[in-house]
Amino acid sequence: GLRAEADELRIEAYRRADRLAELADRLARGGDPALLARVLDELGRDDEAIAAYRRALAGRGRDVDLRLRLIQVLGR
Repeated sequence: GLRAEADELRIEAYRRADRLAELADRLARGGDPALLARVLDELGRDDEAIAAYRRALAGRGRDVDLRLRLIQVLGR
């Protein structure tokens, strides 16, 4: 949907500016835990990403994409 596209554009903008860590910090202070998890995952901050994926799944337990992303991080 539109939100997913907006999230992708936001991540890409921070990625291009080499500021993903800044985005992670902002999201950690009150953003979407699923988006935070993806950014932390990309940054290689696996333990934090796992915790964020679990928080996101607490509210969106049927989200297959989130579950798969969590499984990928756990498998490292």
